Amino acid sequence: MIRLINIGEAEFNVGGISEKVNAMGVNIKGIHTLEHYLMARYFSYSQVTMHRTTSAFESLAKTIIWFLAENGRIYTDYDSIKKIVGKKEFLAFDDSYLWNRIGNKSLFIDSTYATYRDALIERKRIKILYEIKEIRNKQYCPDPRTNYSKLKSAVETNLKLFASKLGIPIERIGYLEQKMSVDKSLDEIFKDEIDQKEAPRVFINNRTSLLVDQQACLIKEMFDKELHILRVFYIDPWPYDRDKSNELHKSAKESIGCELNFN
Repeated sequence: MIRLINIGEAEFNVGGISEKVNAMGVNIKGIHTLEHYLMARYFSYSQVTMHRTTSAFESLAKTIIWFLAENGRIYTDYDSIKKIVGKKEFLAFDDSYLWNRIGNKSLFIDSTYATYRDALIERKRIKILYEIKEIRNKQYCPDPRTNYSKLKSAVETNLKLFASKLGIPIERIGYLEQKMSVDKSLDEIFKDEIDQKEAPRVFINNRTSLLVDQQACLIKEMFDKELHILRVFYIDPWPYDRDKSNELHKSAKESIGCELNFN
């Protein structure tokens, strides 16, 4: 695809004022190559970057980092990092800086965060109790009758239900919601100057035009849609007994599904 890239004139709307600048675009002959790239990126993110287990561990890591930041155990902003540039402390600010803080057990006196820290450090098994995916229009108003909406309402208001069905402390349960799209819609692009500059473009007659504006674009209808993913996960109380772990998972999932009246 690189050999198909070219520079051409483009028109941006900045603060209501039209501005002509040079922008990068893919030759119109390679429009399907650009579409293929966008779809490949979408599948990669949805299946690899946003993998269910990876995402759960990332949630634990974010919670731990927030705890450390709130207690002044790590640098909390860019300015505090700038202050150590040129000093001895900056030499120690490498990949191991954060991991060493997480590895220091004495910093986690609070039992809840100690549980998260141990799960991350010891790679304790994370079980996904529920994973529901839903493709929506970006202007869509969620339907409360869908399993997705029922599950979201339950985890936001009654997480104790899940804890009781699993027979574990509530702090060992978490949930996360993620969303992504193939690319931004036309409305989204023109809401932000940065989006206008970063939106994929095609090169035609020494000018560049938005991909989403091209009639020949096969995937343009997908730009108005989003993939929403809702996951409920917990730290497995039976990490070394697969039979008990699977039995608990199955019974809790069925019981909660009946309680929430899943379709």
